[in-house]
Amino acid sequence: MAAEIGQAMVETAMVIMVLMLLLMGIFDFGRVVVIYASMTAAAQDAAHMGALTSNTGVIQTTAIEGTVMAVPTVTVVRTTTYTNVTVTTTFRPITPFISVFTGSSGIVLTQSARVAILGTVVSP
Repeated sequence: MAAEIGQAMVETAMVIMVLMLLLMGIFDFGRVVVIYASMTAAAQDAAHMGALTSNTGVIQTTAIEGTVMAVPTVTVVRTTTYTNVTVTTTFRPITPFISVFTGSSGIVLTQSARVAILGTVVSP
């Protein structure tokens, strides 16, 4: 009887470890989805701002303020016909098992948006 109880405790401990790793992986995946969606919205907002103003600093600030992660890298390319904004950040997972595969440098996430300039651009 005591051996069965000990066996059940060991099995429970093993299952709990696997379930905790799975749960942490789900949290990491959710974080990636939220960060990527935030980057998409920030790039689109900044590209729309780029269609209204020629001030690159304002465009970059718009992108940075629209993200939910640490300060991303924002690249703005303006021509006479369009504004292209690229937002880049590095995602570092909290799950140790996933960190083994991604390394200490993390995963680089990049999102771009392009908006056409259809009228006169306001210069501050």
